[in-house]
Amino acid sequence: MAVHFISVLGIGLYEPIQYELQDYNSGEQQYIQEALIRRFKDQLSENGKSSIFLTSEAKKRNWENRVYEKWEESAAKK
Repeated sequence: MAVHFISVLGIGLYEPIQYELQDYNSGEQQYIQEALIRRFKDQLSENGKSSIFLTSEAKKRNWENRVYEKWEESAAKK
């Protein structure tokens, strides 16, 4: 069964925080979306995809100036 992670990125200031879900601890992450994608990366990489919806203002504030890790860049190219 395919998995599709869908979320919205806002314009607010996302500060680093630790997210916890059952036995998973994200460590410090700036975005809840990133913490969830990391948590479910095995399911997403096998048969899924991620979609993040954002406005032009959210794109400017929280998307364009963000530094991406190598695994994120390669996942975006798929």
